[in-house]
Amino acid sequence: MSGYPVILNGDHFEFEQEWAASGRPDNERPDWPLPSFDAQDWAAAFCKIANGFGFKDAKGEPIDEGWMISWFANALMRGFDEHASRVANERADLLAAAKDALAFLQANGLSHGRGLAEAIKFAEGG
Repeated sequence: MSGYPVILNGDHFEFEQEWAASGRPDNERPDWPLPSFDAQDWAAAFCKIANGFGFKDAKGEPIDEGWMISWFANALMRGFDEHASRVANERADLLAAAKDALAFLQANGLSHGRGLAEAIKFAEGG
């Protein structure tokens, strides 16, 4: 390891290679829990920092990791769902554009639309 306090853009590939070769657990990474999609990892890291700074819940107790797991699970899935929704919308927009292009080709008697028609049929599940 070259001693990365933060993984910079140009260093990421080198970092990943060195980290994999080191055999150290993921939770010791300097960017932990950023590469994780596990709410338990995020909750543990959050509680470690928040409780370390003395933050308390409404009853004056340290922040409960179990409660934070549910919060982070919701937040992570909301982000995932947002991305999935955007991908679906982009796919629909691309399919509509392809259909418009095919209609134009067919209306103008151009034969280049055969491959496009097959691609549209495939994209529609046919």
